[in-house]
Amino acid sequence: MTIFNFTQKSYNTLQSPFMMYGQEHRLSLDTLPAELIREIADCIPTEKQVVELMATSLRLNHHLKDYICHRNMENGNRGLLWACQHGQFEACERFLELGADPNFEPLVGYTSRRILNIAAYGGHIECAQVLLLHGADPNAKDGSGDTPLFPAIENCDAPMVQMLLEMRADPNVENEHRYLKASPLEMAMDKELEVIVWLLVEKGAGLPD
Repeated sequence: MTIFNFTQKSYNTLQSPFMMYGQEHRLSLDTLPAELIREIADCIPTEKQVVELMATSLRLNHHLKDYICHRNMENGNRGLLWACQHGQFEACERFLELGADPNFEPLVGYTSRRILNIAAYGGHIECAQVLLLHGADPNAKDGSGDTPLFPAIENCDAPMVQMLLEMRADPNVENEHRYLKASPLEMAMDKELEVIVWLLVEKGAGLPD
């Protein structure tokens, strides 16, 4: 086991007493300054191991909470993706407060998906709202040509559709990659979603020419 494998066992080892000048001393990460704790975290190879370290102490968790978010953003921003996929609103908000890109477009499978579309697809309305409040574009298209309205309608999610429209999503957007149901209104009509059809029409949606 290396010093970087911070399981509970290795953390306990770091707390074990040692002798100096004939007296017993106890090494504890909890007593180190916050700056030194972050420098130690910089030497830990993986984010998973940093999280293991955080789990050993409330103080370490407190000092490394923002550190792990920044480190994650520097290494692909997968934490924001995970938060939006699983509806973890508070984690999503914290990533954004620390500077994560609300228009982040990760590769999911073989297609790039905007993070807002992912939240909409999962029905995670609070995550979608906080993304929009931090500057996410409600009309940006992902690699499949969809704006967030399309996955929301695909899931028959009227509250999500209503929220997106209130946040200025374009009800007349078209997806040129779709041969049928190329507009939100066409999709809603095809799925016989009366409430969503009404919401779209109320915001000025019309059928494509």
